[in-house]
Amino acid sequence: MTLEDLERMNVEFLDIPTVSKYLNKDSRYIRDALRRGVPWGYYLGSSDYRIPKRAFISYHKNGYLDISQKERTNSRIDFDELSSRLTEFSRQMRALIELIDQAGKIIK
Repeated sequence: MTLEDLERMNVEFLDIPTVSKYLNKDSRYIRDALRRGVPWGYYLGSSDYRIPKRAFISYHKNGYLDISQKERTNSRIDFDELSSRLTEFSRQMRALIELIDQAGKIIK
């Protein structure tokens, strides 16, 4: 698989098998690299990692990320919505931790 093949794909995100094939690396290696941090970023989808195609291609083509503000704005990811959901998740986790602490005190 070539960079041109990736560019022709009509998708917004690349999956692990596709990136693995392009980089000629095992999928476990790709997942490990994502956990350690990669310059093009990733999202954790419902079942696996998703890699933004434009950022991945830009990095491998130019050696750096070259994504315009327009492309970021046109992304389907609503960062305000994401931030709101993360805030709510954090609040729920704090409440859960508090309940677990209270349960631990009752059991003692």
